[in-house]
Amino acid sequence: GLDWYLGQFPAGLAPGTLTGEATPYALFHPLAPRRLREIAPEAKLIVLLRNPVDRAYSHYLLERARGDELLEFSAALDAEPHRLKDEEARLSRDPTYRSAAHRHYSYTARGDYAPQLERWFELFPREQLLIVRSEDLYRRSAETFARVAGFLGIEPETRAPFAAHNQTSGPPLDRRIRARLSRHFARLNGRLADLLGWDPGWS
Repeated sequence: GLDWYLGQFPAGLAPGTLTGEATPYALFHPLAPRRLREIAPEAKLIVLLRNPVDRAYSHYLLERARGDELLEFSAALDAEPHRLKDEEARLSRDPTYRSAAHRHYSYTARGDYAPQLERWFELFPREQLLIVRSEDLYRRSAETFARVAGFLGIEPETRAPFAAHNQTSGPPLDRRIRARLSRHFARLNGRLADLLGWDPGWS
């Protein structure tokens, strides 16, 4: 509810101060756009998109590290359709329902970005969304942050450390699994490029 959500932000900020929050799962949850539209229709939204192959493996490594995933990655990918069957529909029907499978085991589903963005575009004007590639944030941090600052209408912090957070280490992704995922996402990335009007350049 609204009181809970507002309680997650700092209290007593000076007038004109901007504040925000980072919730990666919000892009994927079917009710998130409507909920945010109801309480913050003028919010500026920044969407960070990562190569979906790398995103899927990073997600898997995080779930393994947390102890929520016991399967090997290939088996987890095979199990994903069964694990997620009807979960999005149930989330959409029942606002009180919470799905552990939808949150934890959505390795490839979360990388299908176009339908997720379309949900947001239905409720928010496109000029309220800034779409950024994770690869640009990693490799050109200052330049990308300046772009974000411009979008928010603030001065960029020139001394920002750009430290990495929440990194989960693991063995390199098996090349056969990478090839499998690359084939899976090829058409989906094409649909995303059509939606955005520019090619994210993932292969």
